[in-house]
Amino acid sequence: MSARKCWVTLMTEKSYLPGVICLAKSLMRVKTKFPLLVLVPNLENEETDLSRNDFYELIRLGSNYYFRFIGIKEINRVHWKSNKYIEDRFKEVSTKIRVWDIEGYDLVGFLDADMCVIRNMDELLEVELDTNTIAACHACTCNPHKISSYPKSWTPDSCAYTKGPIYPDSTNISPNTNSESYFNSGLMILRPSKSKFDEIFNHLTNHENPEKIIFIEQDILNEIFKGNWIGLPYIYNALKTLRNCHSSIWSDKCVKNVHYILRDKPWKEDIVKKRAVNVDERGDIWGLNNWWWKVYNEEDWDDDDFEDDNNFNKSFSVLQWKA
Repeated sequence: MSARKCWVTLMTEKSYLPGVICLAKSLMRVKTKFPLLVLVPNLENEETDLSRNDFYELIRLGSNYYFRFIGIKEINRVHWKSNKYIEDRFKEVSTKIRVWDIEGYDLVGFLDADMCVIRNMDELLEVELDTNTIAACHACTCNPHKISSYPKSWTPDSCAYTKGPIYPDSTNISPNTNSESYFNSGLMILRPSKSKFDEIFNHLTNHENPEKIIFIEQDILNEIFKGNWIGLPYIYNALKTLRNCHSSIWSDKCVKNVHYILRDKPWKEDIVKKRAVNVDERGDIWGLNNWWWKVYNEEDWDDDDFEDDNNFNKSFSVLQWKA
């Protein structure tokens, strides 16, 4: 019997609905052969501004294909009635760790809702893992925006991408991964396991220093999988900041999945107004935001969107897609 595999994302509030819609369209655009499962709060038990109409919009989007591309799974958040500090601060992460509690799948690829898949990356769901190991990409620890709440140790000198291979090797080789390495949890390849979920839940519930946790689930998962994760090349979780602060590793024509980290999400931008101004006035991440909007609006790629890439199909219509 063949293994059951899928992509999984998480949507806990309505503000991320455009992100999930674009993520779904991007996966269809690159002709993935795996369905997308969207984890959402249980509307009967959890506080959320989402409605069933939002879910139906996603289901309709994925209903034109020979298999049901998009599935919706309502889940309950994990609750810590005995620890209000953890309950209040970690209520969103408690939903994300439910990915380990999914039944019926042998291997899943978790994708944050602020990602956009540019090229097919189904090969990630062929990775061989056990339940104690995940595959992920290194975090960038340069802190290019000088965010004061980030660890003081996060400097360019400490960043794995500063030390790692440069282009073209960077597209196929991960930076060195050891027991001190730190991954970004936006993309994770993992095997669902009830026992692993219980381990993560218990670790968070009984954490000795929850006040010192900065990146919530990312810190927790790095503690759980310390020394037990496989490093992937940056192209599978191409943080938007890498294009500028690590330009030596970046190649537009090789990136497979862009991660629109930080608060300035592309769907918050007036793309019509932005496209009307001179190129010099559009900002550093204009090109990446334009990729997102082209996928969301189902627009064809133009010659100047990427470097020359003879293997890249520039035309697209979501209604023509067949797996």
